[in-house]
Order: sequence, then structure tokens, then C-alpha cells
Amino acid sequence: LHFDINKSIIMTDAVSGRSMDQTLSSLLTECTWGKCEEKPMSERSAADWVICHPVPTTSPPIVGSITLSTYLEDYTEVDKAEQRRIKRGFTDSGGMGHCFLPYQEQLAEALKFEGVTRTDKQPDYLSAGCYHIIPSFFRLVEFLAEKNINFNILFRTFGNDITNVCEEFNMFC
Repeated sequence: LHFDINKSIIMTDAVSGRSMDQTLSSLLTECTWGKCEEKPMSERSAADWVICHPVPTTSPPIVGSITLSTYLEDYTEVDKAEQRRIKRGFTDSGGMGHCFLPYQEQLAEALKFEGVTRTDKQPDYLSAGCYHIIPSFFRLVEFLAEKNINFNILFRTFGNDITNVCEEFNMFC
């Protein structure tokens, strides 16, 4: 099983400086849908994408709809730095998807844990009151083990988060 670390099993990216809120905002651009009028590629901008469905979903809710992420990456000439800025600020006040902020807040709430107090033995990345590796990843590993399914896990990243991920995974094991 190959897992890209960022935006898959952890919701931050230390190397690029992306916070959990920015990661969740960016993730929402991959499941919020809009429509655009036909224009030549060179004339398209992010502002041409207009929300057409009020709820995030992984399947196109309307024929011809497209996620903001796909639109920016594949159907515009908006440069990568601007794409990152738009995605990270998608749910911010004044952002293109501010109306999706309640969904981001719901996701952020699901990543919080309570009842754990900070100890000297606890790594810093586990002391923010939020899960580092998302719980569903651990549930997958437990499921595979319960079913006696042989598996190997390969973590991939361009960053330096691999040390923390491996340490936390080893603590889990």
C-alpha cells in the first residue's frame, strides 16, 4: 500500500508551511463543484469558476461541473503559486468558497482529540490537541491485521515529515 503523506494521512505540510486549516481548505477545492463558461485557455481565470452545488461531494453532482482544483490545474494557465494561494484561502473570508467554511470546521473538529494531557515523553507534533496521522489510517491497518491480510506500507513524501510519521506509526504498532 502506497501512501502519499501530505493531504492523505496527515493534514499539514511543514515543508511548504501549510497549516491544518489551509490543508483542509485545499482539500475542499477537490470536492466542491462549479461551472465555467467556455473560453480559450489563455483567457480563463479562477474567477470564471462559479459554485453550482452547495455541498462537498466526491462525484460530480451536475453534468458538466468541475472541481475548483481540477479547473485551476487543468483548464487554466493560472500559475502554481497563485493556485496554492487560492486553494489555501478557499474558505477564508472573501475566498471563493467561504460558504464551505462550516464543512472545513466540521473536518477540523473531527481531527481533534480530548482527554489527553501533554507529557514530556510526547512528541511535539502530538501536543496540539489534534491527530497527526488521521485515525482512519490506523483503522485500515487494524482491519487488515484482523482479516490476516498480508500487506506492506510505503510512505511517500517530498518533505521531511517522514520521521514523525514513521515514529508515530511505530508507536501505534
